Amino acid sequence: MKKISLCMALLASVLTGSFADSLDEIRENKHIRIGVYEAEPPFGKQLEDGSFEGFEVELAKVLADRIFEGNGGEIELIPVTNEVRFPMLQKNEADMIVAAVSVTEDRKPLADFSMPYFSVNLGILTKKSSKITSLQEFNEKKLGALKKTTGEAFAMKKALNMVYCNDSVDCYQKLKSGEIDGYVNNNLFVYAYPILDDSVEVPLGNLGNTVFLAIAVQKGNETLLNFINQELIKLSKEGFFKEAYANTFEPFYKGTVNKKYFLLDDLYNSFF
Repeated sequence: MKKISLCMALLASVLTGSFADSLDEIRENKHIRIGVYEAEPPFGKQLEDGSFEGFEVELAKVLADRIFEGNGGEIELIPVTNEVRFPMLQKNEADMIVAAVSVTEDRKPLADFSMPYFSVNLGILTKKSSKITSLQEFNEKKLGALKKTTGEAFAMKKALNMVYCNDSVDCYQKLKSGEIDGYVNNNLFVYAYPILDDSVEVPLGNLGNTVFLAIAVQKGNETLLNFINQELIKLSKEGFFKEAYANTFEPFYKGTVNKKYFLLDDLYNSFF
């Protein structure tokens, strides 16, 4: 039985890509590749000069620094979209993905996940003029969503009339032009738009089950995953998440969202 399981694991690795770099290999090579969002502020955003900023960018950098234990090493931040996150891990094109990865049952065969560091629900962005107040109204309306997201899964489960967008900005533009009547995504993504445009709102901001964001690594990369988990506990104890939230989310949302609904420090307290 053990031989069969090992053969299946080896076959899966061949089919999905190359073996992941272990923690020791990353340290020996002094190089780590981390996928972060290219255009989803305040989680992650690539700037014109090629650098990155955002909550998860800060998290990625501090984890990489601790992996190298102060001995120096190259941190390669790779811009990712929702659709490429898991294929990059499977092909060993990234060592970890820190890009608002929601942990769901459907995704568990695709990667291994760290302890969660953030929680979100789904929200729907609409025009104020549409005066939408209930999900049932979308039975006769068009709902924009991004592929490979929990928003897409939610819309499919509810059998709603879904229109795909290339990214969040595309969904927003489709909403403004009237191509869609709403845009569903993690609530923190859609809450950003009413700050910049007072003609839109999020009348439905707490849909679906609470989902938890975690760091994804290639399946079977236990040494890297265990290290990440240990450091997440330490970072919470040191107040990292509160500070990173204050540096990124608070100025971005201008006080319109409360960290107590998203941060998981109370959960981590049980490990102290």
